[in-house]
Amino acid sequence: MRVWPLVRYLNSCPIHRTDRLIFERSVLGKPFYWVNALPVPTVKIIGPYRFHFYTSDEMEPRHIHVVRDAGRAKFRLDPVRLQDSKRFRRVELHRIQNLIARHQAELRREWDDFFNDR
Repeated sequence: MRVWPLVRYLNSCPIHRTDRLIFERSVLGKPFYWVNALPVPTVKIIGPYRFHFYTSDEMEPRHIHVVRDAGRAKFRLDPVRLQDSKRFRRVELHRIQNLIARHQAELRREWDDFFNDR
């Protein structure tokens, strides 16, 4: 059973302005957000992109969500391919897909570590 530290409610966040967020530190010491009452562990931040998954994603195939300002995308990890996107240009999606391919092993490991520890 995980014991989470005290949370702070934030009305806005520079990474994700459109949702009301709750920020806390996870047990692993990484940034941890809540969006619409779902915990959202941040796996990696590269430049302006925040890579995360939802704790309710456990029953789905491995994938990663990417957020930048108002843009959102969801990429499968096995193999790396775009599943869904909003407000990202095609060039930027290609750049994100290359970043995910470069860090694919690490993203898979984070997914497995998180969902196997539950």
